[in-house]
Amino acid sequence: MSYELVFARPKRKLAKRLVADSYAPMQKSDVADSRFDLIPIEKVLNALKDAFENFEPSVRFPAIAEENASADVEWGCCWFSFTFRGASDELRDRVVKLMKKFKCPVYDPQTSTLHGLSRPPVFSGGTKKKWDLTAKLARLIGESGMKEMEEEEAKRQAADRARHLDWHLPVEKLDAEIIRDCSGGRWQRLGLKSHDCAAMLHNVASRKTSDTGADDGTGFTNPLGELRSAIDDCYLTVAIGFFQAVPPSHRHHDYRIPARMGAAKLVELCHGDWRDGYREWPDSEPMTRAQSRTRLGWIDDYRRGLLMALLVDESKAIRRIVEWPDTDLMVDDGSWDLTAADNDVQIALAFALRGERGTRLKRLVEKIRSSKRKRAMTFWAAVEAIVAGDAKGFARHLREATALYQKSGFSTNGVEAVHIEGSILWHVARRAKLTLPELPQRTQDLILR
Repeated sequence: MSYELVFARPKRKLAKRLVADSYAPMQKSDVADSRFDLIPIEKVLNALKDAFENFEPSVRFPAIAEENASADVEWGCCWFSFTFRGASDELRDRVVKLMKKFKCPVYDPQTSTLHGLSRPPVFSGGTKKKWDLTAKLARLIGESGMKEMEEEEAKRQAADRARHLDWHLPVEKLDAEIIRDCSGGRWQRLGLKSHDCAAMLHNVASRKTSDTGADDGTGFTNPLGELRSAIDDCYLTVAIGFFQAVPPSHRHHDYRIPARMGAAKLVELCHGDWRDGYREWPDSEPMTRAQSRTRLGWIDDYRRGLLMALLVDESKAIRRIVEWPDTDLMVDDGSWDLTAADNDVQIALAFALRGERGTRLKRLVEKIRSSKRKRAMTFWAAVEAIVAGDAKGFARHLREATALYQKSGFSTNGVEAVHIEGSILWHVARRAKLTLPELPQRTQDLILR
């Protein structure tokens, strides 16, 4: 369930009966509304960037992402809107407090209520009351009601299993093998479930073509969809293998094999002939190779593919991969709400790995530092330590980067627990023959190697 809050600066006090009719049209228009003052948009965006590490205003769908909550962010010349999801009470309070600094009172469209600046709403103060209501509801339902719900869920699962035995039986077999043969592996320390690992391995092994790349019956295929699906499958298999959740008898037990395949697929994604005349949809205009660079996302595939190439020391693939990033690429927030600075550090690392040390790299580094994004700045500080041969400095920055990762809302108890940036740094340092640091086991479990 979502919850929207709108922030604007009425020029004068609005009568209660006029509030909803004043705010609704303002959000639908791109021009100034005579009833509201202009908002200093750049200052608000910079404040949001300072407050929320993952917020990037230049992407197509700007959002704030926390561990258990998120907020889609929209704005116009006179307003900002935040659509909250998840357990967002504390996040709402932080946004209300931030926007109050810009003299923006809170309008709640769910209740058509405009809260004054002196009495803003507080969302996170009712935690105890909510728990009391939850406990009361549980008592009203009673043990018999809870038992009935559990029985219904069991029936639903049994019916699903009966309809899809061809999927469930091999997954259950693989699940039993993981429990028997992979006990004590990283997957257990990180909180992965054996059944989830079995399901993912089975899906990868049985998948022959991507839904996004396959012929849709019209003769149209999407080569980018096929390549992305292949890279995702390779990376997923590598991650599960690193987490020691692949039985010895399974064909993907040696996770370095899919790592090589994933690296090769990224080279094809970056440099393949498919980019000449590529169409996203059957009725799309064909793109030139240059247009495909600036219009298509890249960051997820690039980070995963580069890591796989570094893992298996595919030097030829690494050279081809790091030829790809440059400043003409679009800012891509990927699957993890990455920022422009997160994009920039990958481009800067590519510059460094391919031997560029001139003005372009210096300008990019200045841009990273001026962004004040801790995650990107720490990543680049670790790269500089590698270049300088500073093992102690690298160890310090790698620990800082991993600590930021664990606090930033990324999943650290699932297959996506791999700290991709930390793992890339680890292998770049290893290949530079830098003395690698001793890390706590929890941190080691996040560094794919």
